[in-house]
Amino acid sequence: MSEGDAPGPYVFFGDAGEIPLLDRPDNVALEYRLSMLAGDGDLVVLGSDRNVAFEEYKASVLNLGQCRYLPVRGRENGRHVPVHIRCLNDVAAFDALAGFVSAAGGVTLVPHIATGAIWALARKLARDTGKTVHVAGPPPAVTRFANDKMCFSELVRALFGPYSGMSEVSAHGMAALVGRVREMARGCDKIVLKLPSSAGSAGNFPIFSNDVVALSPMALWTYLQRLIGQVVMPPEFPMIVQVWENNVLSSPSVQLWIPRPEAGDPVIEGLFEQVLTGAGGQFAGARPLPGDHPRIADLCHEGAMLGLALQAMGYFGRCSFDAVLTGDSIETAALHWIECNGRWGGVSVPMTLLNRLFGEEGPPSYAIMHNFGQGGGVAGFADGLEVLGDLIWRPGRDTGIIFNTPSGFEAGTSFHFVALASSDEAATDLADVMKRRLAPGANPP
Repeated sequence: MSEGDAPGPYVFFGDAGEIPLLDRPDNVALEYRLSMLAGDGDLVVLGSDRNVAFEEYKASVLNLGQCRYLPVRGRENGRHVPVHIRCLNDVAAFDALAGFVSAAGGVTLVPHIATGAIWALARKLARDTGKTVHVAGPPPAVTRFANDKMCFSELVRALFGPYSGMSEVSAHGMAALVGRVREMARGCDKIVLKLPSSAGSAGNFPIFSNDVVALSPMALWTYLQRLIGQVVMPPEFPMIVQVWENNVLSSPSVQLWIPRPEAGDPVIEGLFEQVLTGAGGQFAGARPLPGDHPRIADLCHEGAMLGLALQAMGYFGRCSFDAVLTGDSIETAALHWIECNGRWGGVSVPMTLLNRLFGEEGPPSYAIMHNFGQGGGVAGFADGLEVLGDLIWRPGRDTGIIFNTPSGFEAGTSFHFVALASSDEAATDLADVMKRRLAPGANPP
């Protein structure tokens, strides 16, 4: 068992349930996203019901190859247990997985995030089968460091100085949190509380300073407990108290592949502008930064330095860094690094998929859409493909829609897809056409 990858099939685990606040039942729809990287002979382990229509779409429409699927029994005692942990604890699931490893002569496990549980599964598989099992991700301690917002802030300040991150403090209990919020609310319009190890906006709690600055300590205690208790109870600590920047001009992300040191330096594979919505800054999509963006050199230089620092700590695999540019103009804006995503995600999977589909020539203009509208106009994924008809991308085309998950149809939640077109505006227009066709009461083309 070792870090890295090797010849032989891959085993994909798309379950994100080990990330705090991402263990909700409605997130199982995202399990299929990582399977977009699977090909002939690979295995996809699912903790939710299979969606055969989506699997056929991947194989026959996108020509992504014939992979195998291993569904593992569902929730345990009414609660979600990540699928790789279920494979450790469930004899039938482990035996099925071990049988695949034995027949293949060794595999590489590709998890959404490389936690201790996936490494424990790799050790058990290697021990019981006698085969070599690699993990395409860093050791657990490095994974924890990379995904901890407080640790990342310390790294950013060590590399680039005290003003390179966001203005923030930490609190290790309710009394400290009340004091930190009272102090910080006096000097800015808006603040946000963050759980250090949650993903994206799931652990964000925005607060307008005017709502709390005049509250007594006891009233503020009650206010914060109610706010946080809507998502997690009891409150988890430590917690970050951060100034919410008002003059954000851009929210770029840098997508990297970090190889083992002997294989070379980290590779920056993409620069993206993220679309964030809602009070908590929820991820809603992204599009590649234009080649003439005036801050590309800065983003690449500092992103590469961050990647080298993680590589020196033992990081291997997919990684991204999120930032904001704040000020009066993009050219003179301050660059603040917000967080590291030491895992696969909503930008890196579609980016890697498109590189796979289009090869060296690269894809045309595209927009990654997440949480774009609601389903309800069609019964399921197969019906949705039929309704969309000519909008569906197929090999050889430069325009069309590529779905990353079947969630908008099957779970009645938002869609996750890529819109490819001749320009950014045309990609957005294509997404709008898709939304109208799938709306309840719409007439098929």
